[in-house]
Amino acid sequence: MISVIVGVAIYSNGDTRAVQDRISAFIEFAKCVMSQRNCAFELIIVEQLVEPSEGPYFGKVIRDNAIDCQYRLIKHPVFNKSWILNVGASLSAGDILAFSDADIIFGDDYFSLLELALGRSYLIGWNIAPCLNRHATALYVKEPKYKTSWSEDEVERVSLANLHGSAGLVDVFRRDFYFDKLGGWNETFFCGGGSDSDLMLRAYTASGEVNIMDYTMVHLGHVRQQRPERNQEMWRITKVDPARISQIIIEEGCGDPQEPRPLWSKLEV
Repeated sequence: MISVIVGVAIYSNGDTRAVQDRISAFIEFAKCVMSQRNCAFELIIVEQLVEPSEGPYFGKVIRDNAIDCQYRLIKHPVFNKSWILNVGASLSAGDILAFSDADIIFGDDYFSLLELALGRSYLIGWNIAPCLNRHATALYVKEPKYKTSWSEDEVERVSLANLHGSAGLVDVFRRDFYFDKLGGWNETFFCGGGSDSDLMLRAYTASGEVNIMDYTMVHLGHVRQQRPERNQEMWRITKVDPARISQIIIEEGCGDPQEPRPLWSKLEV
């Protein structure tokens, strides 16, 4: 079974349109998930309530749209994607873990093909296409438009030509590899930027490969966050010794629903 793990958070600062855009994208994503065929899966949604926020938002959305999932609400004043996804992983039962953004559109065959593509491998790094020789193109929709096809001028093509890049779409792992070799996502990364690259570098170091699935999906547009300097510092440390970072995460544990566990106290910076 595939455990599809999704972390969501909205910090709107009173921008009601931004709230509605993210909710609308989530509903379209959930429709794609619920349409999957020929594959056993579970959907786990973890929402972080951040400050300032008028939320939580997604519990009601899930109920109103009859979305079949596990839902968990956690609270911390600063957004932490890694923490949210680690909490989701702790709730999972599948032997395959697929960590997904909540604003992507894909076909009803995606999960079944993903299961086949994983085969005997440990992980799939970028599930985007077209792909060739570890080069990939993510399709970002400039303005959120909730449909299944877009004209060329509506789409920004973002090239991912380096091994440790990530489109922030879907990262897929076998359960034992994820917990035993990586420990989880690095909860030192707050706000936006760096956590995907950190995870995939550590995964590549542990496995020696990152498999790419030849599949097309679309990432609906939204404002991209500035990467904090503290995140860049953590990324520089990870690049020096990725295996060490994974070992610390394994030893310290992660995914505590009460609060994130950054690694600074365990690092010689």
